[in-house]
Amino acid sequence: MSTRPRGYLGWGNSTPLGSSLGLALGAKVAAPDKLSVCFLGDAAFGQCGLELETAVRNKIPVLCILVNNSEMTGYGDHQRVAEERFGLKALSGRYAEIGSALGAESSRITEPGQVADSIQEGIARAEAGAVVLLEFITAPLRHRIASAAVFAS
Repeated sequence: MSTRPRGYLGWGNSTPLGSSLGLALGAKVAAPDKLSVCFLGDAAFGQCGLELETAVRNKIPVLCILVNNSEMTGYGDHQRVAEERFGLKALSGRYAEIGSALGAESSRITEPGQVADSIQEGIARAEAGAVVLLEFITAPLRHRIASAAVFAS
């Protein structure tokens, strides 16, 4: 959601997986006085995560909020055979460690009670000039749906 004109840069109705970090870097260079936030999932990070090194090297402070649910979602049953044979949806990784290795200030958040404070701290660090990666660990979508069904009954 954007609160002002030209305050959001998104992809419209397609899914160019992995373009978000490049867009966030470009937005920050174009408007250095504004906070640039990149919101992405673990699959998207696999496509563009190394651009954190570009941000660090070029001193482009951005805040990356990565939601890690350990699976590539959004494709429904369209790729069932690839999922069954090759584990297409299954992802693994400790992305905050990758961010640290690339020079970003990175944190891995595993507790729901830490979310708000982590985001506030991440904003402050990015506004102070750091490249920040916050990796939030969540449950896979299928587990969240199953939990919601239990609570709804």
